[in-house]
Amino acid sequence: NITLLLGCSVFPSVLLRRKAPTGGESAGSRGAAAGAAEYTLPDGNVITAGAERSQAAEIYFDDRQGVATPLDSLVLNAVAALEPEQHKELLRNVVLTGGASCLAGLPERLEAALRLKASHAKGMPSIANQANRITIHTAPLPERRNGAWLGGSILASMASHTEFWMSRAEYDEHGASLAAQKGTHAFA
Repeated sequence: NITLLLGCSVFPSVLLRRKAPTGGESAGSRGAAAGAAEYTLPDGNVITAGAERSQAAEIYFDDRQGVATPLDSLVLNAVAALEPEQHKELLRNVVLTGGASCLAGLPERLEAALRLKASHAKGMPSIANQANRITIHTAPLPERRNGAWLGGSILASMASHTEFWMSRAEYDEHGASLAAQKGTHAFA
């Protein structure tokens, strides 16, 4: 399986609570922007978010943003780097997790982008042939929101992975580069 771990984005649902409509007010009548919604921040302030709510995930797909490689390209590049015999299984088992996977419509958007890009994969028939069979798997929201933390805590609790651990004294002596060295040696 290919696992994509995405960090929290603009409005992580773990921090925001949507404000319920009050007395005669409908959810659609609040805010000037179409589809606007009000959210209560942890400090009690209320913000109104409109169209930007649906645009938050676009940073993962728009290479013109110049921030990073689009998510669909990362997935297909990872699959293409492996043996063609593995492409079918991998493209049918893409697992989307992490805080940003909770963004409304992200799993569907990623699946559509992958299917489109895979169908045009020149020179990669083993990917192009699977374009209509690409499947994105997601866990329930609470599990996706905390997936990276859960995975990290499980890994840290395993006695067989103590070679990954770094003490404060080791960090002070060797710096951050020691983390990369420890991780590389553990998988060698």
